[in-house]
Amino acid sequence: MFYKKNLTTFLGALALLLVFGQWAHTHPIAAQAPNVLLNPSFEEGYFNHNNINELAIPKFWNWWNAPDTDPRLPDQVANWGRPETVVWNKNQAPESEKTLFFRNGDFTFKVFGAWRPIWFKLNQQVNNLAVGEVYRLSIPVFPDLVERYESGRKIYVNAASVSAGEHRINIYQNGSLFKQTNFQGIDIVRVGQWNVLTVDFIPTTTTVTVELEVRGRWALQNNGWFIDDLRMEKLGAPSQTPTGTLPTNTATPTPTFTPSQSPTMTFTPSQTNTGTPPTATPTLTFTPSLTNTGTPPTATPTGSLSPTVTQTASLTPSVTPSITPSFTAVSSATITPTLTLTPSLTPTVIPTATPWIYVVQRGDSLVGISRKTGVPYFTILALNPHLQSNPNRIYSGNLIVLSQGGTSPVTPQPNQTLTPTPQIPTNTTIYIVQRGDWLKKIARAYNTTWETLMALNPKLKSRPNLLFVGEQLIVPVR
Repeated sequence: MFYKKNLTTFLGALALLLVFGQWAHTHPIAAQAPNVLLNPSFEEGYFNHNNINELAIPKFWNWWNAPDTDPRLPDQVANWGRPETVVWNKNQAPESEKTLFFRNGDFTFKVFGAWRPIWFKLNQQVNNLAVGEVYRLSIPVFPDLVERYESGRKIYVNAASVSAGEHRINIYQNGSLFKQTNFQGIDIVRVGQWNVLTVDFIPTTTTVTVELEVRGRWALQNNGWFIDDLRMEKLGAPSQTPTGTLPTNTATPTPTFTPSQSPTMTFTPSQTNTGTPPTATPTLTFTPSLTNTGTPPTATPTGSLSPTVTQTASLTPSVTPSITPSFTAVSSATITPTLTLTPSLTPTVIPTATPWIYVVQRGDSLVGISRKTGVPYFTILALNPHLQSNPNRIYSGNLIVLSQGGTSPVTPQPNQTLTPTPQIPTNTTIYIVQRGDWLKKIARAYNTTWETLMALNPKLKSRPNLLFVGEQLIVPVR
């Protein structure tokens, strides 16, 4: 009985295997199209760009980064800086990051820089393409844009700050731009996770150059990106060829394959398209049969990609005196005028000579101070040039100028408490601590004593021998 039962089980399993084998023979599983990129996962080594040790670039790829002489863009707080790059081995990564930053294989490409805006391009020339066929380029990107660290934990930049990270794909043919997606900010390409940028196109030459372009305009504590497992594959010929002629309102005579929210149709004409639309213009109507593959649209959702900085009202009064003299003749040689002044002041805020100073509290960041006080982030940077190279390196007790003179230009919101503005004594000014400074050295430079500096800066009483680079001290006017 035991053997009979096991024999029955064995024969049943054998029958299932035969049925599956017949199904697999009649219904073959489609193989993934080959990847036409070279070294797509960066497993084949690297070279040093321009013999710079800090620029390790994967083999078969090309590199460009904006020099510091390039002009700044809106919302950019400092000149462009050269990033560092590394083809990072998984064995060198902490255990917690081995599954986070590595998508395929043992290597990933890391681009990073502290306290500097970054703009770079990574590209590769691809040869032997089939003209008129549809190709798909997919580029995974992990934005690692850290505003600050708290207890070893990364605090990523706010997603509303789209200009902190922008990403797009460029495709070139014959040395000219052939296709380009719009820049996508971190409201779409999210920080702290993998995002796959994708574009479909139909080459009209056998050789193209594909490129990832990334820029971050903010000088964050860490401007970083990981890139890994790029892929470019041939999808085949367009699925449907319509009859008739092109519509009269065709914006570009060259057929293109553009993914969108609704399925769109692409095709290859039976004759080579030279870039000039047909002369006949009857309207073509058809129902596309191409199934939307889920590729995100290339058009960036409408809306500004850069935060708008609102200029605050000037606190300097404009005085327009009205002078009405009246003359009384005393003699033919003496005139005594009487002046009447009617000033008109704009705005109504009455300024004083005292600037508005904010005292940094524990846990503050420059972005948080901007939100708390209502003073735009970039206005704070403009008023505090020493913060522009490292805007997030501020310490409890630092003094930050929020206006050159006058009362607070904002009104606290309900349930909002602002740190009281310290009163700067007369005949004093603000000194920014430099590397190598100590209290007696600063005192000598300002013809005073260290005891006077202690009295002007009570925060130093608990740490007279500990100063921070960038810290602000009240000192006597020289």
